[in-house]
Amino acid sequence: MIYFELENIFYFFVSEKSSVYFKKEYIYYLTYLFRINLIKEKDILATQGKYLEAENIRKKINDIKNNTIIQNKRELENRQFNEMKQLEENFNAEVKSINDYWENEFVNFENHYSGLFNNMDEKHKKELLNLKEYIEDKFNKNFKFSKEYLDLKKSEINLVKLER
Repeated sequence: MIYFELENIFYFFVSEKSSVYFKKEYIYYLTYLFRINLIKEKDILATQGKYLEAENIRKKINDIKNNTIIQNKRELENRQFNEMKQLEENFNAEVKSINDYWENEFVNFENHYSGLFNNMDEKHKKELLNLKEYIEDKFNKNFKFSKEYLDLKKSEINLVKLER
């Protein structure tokens, strides 16, 4: 019978050991062909009056359908899990890169700010020293007290001496 030859070939190709070596499309195609041949075999047996064998083949067809559905669900769950895992890894990598970027920007900003602050501090100190030198040069060289001020100072010194 065609059925038993196809069954052996089908179970060889669909078994977990051999499915690694074949693409899934081939396995799906073989499953489809096997189911079609089983349906034809069932119809032939039903027309010949072999209802018990036809019922067994119908059960095999339902088993293959159920196994295919279960396998498709498992593959879908695995794909979904892998996609979710990949998305989570990509999200975490993106968040990490954003955090690294802004941390680097913050460090660069702090370095730039501290450099500007130090430059401004040095500039202000130099300006203050220059201003002090200018004031001392300008006012101490030509500075003269007025006669009234000098008289008041003398009188103050004399009054302090008298009180002793």
